[in-house]
Amino acid sequence: MPPKGPKSGSKAKSTIVNKVLNVDGTFRTPEPRGRSNHPDPDVRNLDNKIDDIKREDKPRDWGSMDSTGDKKKDHDKLKDRWNEYIDENPDGWSNKKRQPCVSAVWDRESGRVYYDHNVNKRDKWNMDPDELDPILRERYNKSLDRDGDFWKLQPPDQDRHGAPGTHSETRALNRALKDARADGREPWMEDFMIHNGNPKSKESMRSCGNCTQMCDGTHGSKAGWKSDGSGGYTEDTSWNGDFSV
Repeated sequence: MPPKGPKSGSKAKSTIVNKVLNVDGTFRTPEPRGRSNHPDPDVRNLDNKIDDIKREDKPRDWGSMDSTGDKKKDHDKLKDRWNEYIDENPDGWSNKKRQPCVSAVWDRESGRVYYDHNVNKRDKWNMDPDELDPILRERYNKSLDRDGDFWKLQPPDQDRHGAPGTHSETRALNRALKDARADGREPWMEDFMIHNGNPKSKESMRSCGNCTQMCDGTHGSKAGWKSDGSGGYTEDTSWNGDFSV
């Protein structure tokens, strides 16, 4: 006895699955569709659910970001990206490695974003100048003169920060400068933008006395400092964490 199929006009023949199967092209589209706009809500809902299953989340491109061309908006954008990066921790850095500061440096010409952290305390005076980009190498060489302007420009406790070039923003900027040269481009410090912060509290952190000079010219390198009127700088105690200044 042949199996009984659904009778004409029966409820079984009007199931959602049969509706979708009877719509031409529903399962023959070679590429994922956008959200379904089919007039039948049953077909539309199932279409969308099927597409949701096929649609995989793309991995976040942490190393790239498009500039708006507006400095203030771009600093806000970089800060937001830094916050997301800290939450996600895609590099799997330990809390010890991330403390006390993580920096994001954005090359607004290429769109690339670089992240780095300070070196271990026991290595804070270990710096290989040969690893530095020529711009940073020249500034590091100036720091070797203990009676020179590099050490007079900032507060007297500058020594506690260790060797210039061992902090997060300078390390990230060094990589950015090298990649720009690898592109065949002569980089200008104004091409780059910095955001620093404490990964535990997420509070913005000004660059230390060393890094303000190593990264001088980048957007944000002097944030949190104010001129003392005689060529030096003092901490701006009223600074609100805005790196776009």
